[in-house]
Amino acid sequence: MISLVLAIVSQNYIRPSVSNNDTSKCTSNINFTPSSNQDPARLASTSTNGELFPYSHTRLPQTIFPLHYEIYLHPNYAKLQTHGEIKINLSCVQATSFILIHAKDIDIQSVLITDFRQHPINVSKTLQNNYNDFYYIQMKESFQPDQNYNLEMTFISKISTEKLQGFYRASYRDMTGNNRYMYVTQFEAASARSAFPCFDEPGMKVTVSLTIVRPSGYQALSNMPIEDSIVLNTENNMVAVKFAKSVNMSTYLIAFAVVDYHYLERRQGSVHIRTWAPADKINYTEVALNASVKILPYYRKLFGIAYPLPKLDLIAVPDFSAGAMENWGLITFRETSLLYNPKVGTISNFERVVTTVAHELAHQWFGNLVTMRWWSDLWLNEGFASFVEYLGGNLAAPSLHILESLYMKEFIPAMQYDSYINSHPILQNVDRTTEIGALFDKISYSKGCCVLTMLQDYLNSTIFFNGLRKYLITYKYRNADSDDLWNSISSV
Repeated sequence: MISLVLAIVSQNYIRPSVSNNDTSKCTSNINFTPSSNQDPARLASTSTNGELFPYSHTRLPQTIFPLHYEIYLHPNYAKLQTHGEIKINLSCVQATSFILIHAKDIDIQSVLITDFRQHPINVSKTLQNNYNDFYYIQMKESFQPDQNYNLEMTFISKISTEKLQGFYRASYRDMTGNNRYMYVTQFEAASARSAFPCFDEPGMKVTVSLTIVRPSGYQALSNMPIEDSIVLNTENNMVAVKFAKSVNMSTYLIAFAVVDYHYLERRQGSVHIRTWAPADKINYTEVALNASVKILPYYRKLFGIAYPLPKLDLIAVPDFSAGAMENWGLITFRETSLLYNPKVGTISNFERVVTTVAHELAHQWFGNLVTMRWWSDLWLNEGFASFVEYLGGNLAAPSLHILESLYMKEFIPAMQYDSYINSHPILQNVDRTTEIGALFDKISYSKGCCVLTMLQDYLNSTIFFNGLRKYLITYKYRNADSDDLWNSISSV
């Protein structure tokens, strides 16, 4: 009976209502029209040098997979550019004579390929395609299955001041009124490729060893704790900060920041928790810090898996396009989503901070630990986090009765949005990265939350959460899709 119910849910609430080939009937609000006035087929098939680009698909081939990134970044904070080096350990699963990698607005300086014996493999040609952000490397000999290889690249990338994506500079005024800068990343959905060359798809999970150079008076943060710091220049005190090797994760969750902030700190078991903000605002992070300390052990018990990293940083960003971003171990927030001033803040402000923290902490399991295979299953991230934020928020601030507002804040908006002619199923096929942004809407968030709430009510909480625990345990540090979730719940 349960399997039948899940199958019905899958068919009527999840599956796209049109086939991939029948886009004329698609009622999605996704804009499939390319932004350029030129023919998209011509743009996709042409290299930057005018030569025919030899790869016609929008997704990376499944012939090789990255295993580990070793990244060295030396930003020039005055010139707003980064000189970088990356070494990628690759595993070949199918013979291929080319490597395809993502790179956007990056000047690739050099390419070196070696086999597992460290013997060089000669490169015959490199091509770049801006339409799909592809960098193509043609080799004179083929990679062989079940063998590992190394790809090393040096490059120059940009530090943006206009787009709040990639590695960018944000500004704020300190307590004396002077303008100050901080530098931070926002890689979701497909902007890691603008900071360094990478296999920028969620299914291409890797471990990461990152080193970044910071100036004097600043601190560097990333997903993992600092492992070592080396002074490069005693005159200007430029410091290379090396971070510990990460767990297996998708590129959109890689994060780093260079800031002159202050922090508050607490420990929750073995996890070191810090909240970061400018000096004059640091005390406004107490609500977020207290909520984190309460919610983290609750989620550990609820999901049956401990938070897997040794630290958790939550940082306020003055210029930020979203409410918050769940980067593993380094969560970034719009200031209004992290800071609460008790002298002027309202109950609504307080609730926003608590629920946003609860939402992003839920992502550390749903999205980070288990990640969707492709963005079509975005609801697995956002629907779950929207559902769980009410549980975590209710625990952290019981006097607000947050759980009782779920119907008003999720069901009603979801039903309204779903009534529009341009609505779409919560599982929506997308191909190009330019289509992904349209999925961050009330369907993925609120309707996804509602489907899970109804499923919990039908199955009962015990069966439902046993299924979620099995899902997380089965696919931890890996990727999954909607069918994997239904199978996990059906099995219990």
